[in-house]
Amino acid sequence: VIMTVNSLVDDVIKPYFKTPKVTLSEGPSSKPTPRPLDKVYVNLLLVPTHAVNDSLSKAIPEAAGLSGSQHELERFMHAFAKRSEHCQEENIEIAQLFDGSEELMQSDDKKGDSYRVLVTASAGTGKTLTFLQMAAMKWARDGMWPQFTIVVAWPLRRAEVQKARDIVELLQLRHLGITDPCEQRALTLYLRKNPHKLCLILDGADEANLDDCSGYVQGVIRGESLKGCYLILTSRHSNQITDLAVSRPFDKHIEVLGFTQENVCEYVDKVFSLPEHRQKVTEELQTNPQLAALMRTPFFTAAVCDVLR
Repeated sequence: VIMTVNSLVDDVIKPYFKTPKVTLSEGPSSKPTPRPLDKVYVNLLLVPTHAVNDSLSKAIPEAAGLSGSQHELERFMHAFAKRSEHCQEENIEIAQLFDGSEELMQSDDKKGDSYRVLVTASAGTGKTLTFLQMAAMKWARDGMWPQFTIVVAWPLRRAEVQKARDIVELLQLRHLGITDPCEQRALTLYLRKNPHKLCLILDGADEANLDDCSGYVQGVIRGESLKGCYLILTSRHSNQITDLAVSRPFDKHIEVLGFTQENVCEYVDKVFSLPEHRQKVTEELQTNPQLAALMRTPFFTAAVCDVLR
């Protein structure tokens, strides 16, 4: 069984995640070209939610009572830009996401349970296109999270993911080609005996009505199916996720805050190959504080870079 599973991981699952690409253009006259994700990836600001709450308590009073004038708009954007500064000391790397989990999973209160991480973010902060793809690639290619035999991610917005009845069915939805009944049985048996070797990533819980998901998928999300596995659930902020976190508290709750100013500069350096293009964007950032604050959101960083090309 172990030999079969190892063969599936090395020959089928890891190659699927090893080479994600993003398409970038140097300008209207140049042809967009795919680039490996790791060549343009920039670390995101990932912080525990308590750090976010502390930073908001400092930033919101500065933004309170503003009427909307240009001057006060600048004050508002400056106040919320300071949120990133307050949080930077709490920043964690993707590889550190499960730090401390092994000790917790061995405790009497958690033994046999799943370890569940909730990752929340506002729209455009990079939780899907950068954070999740990079996490899967680092596991498949660079050996990150060596405690896991299998790391695999799915978008919850897909109806077939919501209706999956078991782990093999979920793996099939990634078009991994695990069609041999013997391989399917070996994989199921291995994961039943070694659920702690599996890390599931379910993306976009806000895009699905969790009540409409199959009992199996609901159980995985709530830590009641595949007990003992590791789960990363990502979502934008929603009442549904707030209710879930109250009824079935997560072991860790991380917020994706996007880019720091240093991250923005690093991204610009990576996506522009010509020095004059990098200089043009840098000058815009230095002379336009509103634009600099806007670009702390990765989606807008990419959009602004496209425009400035």
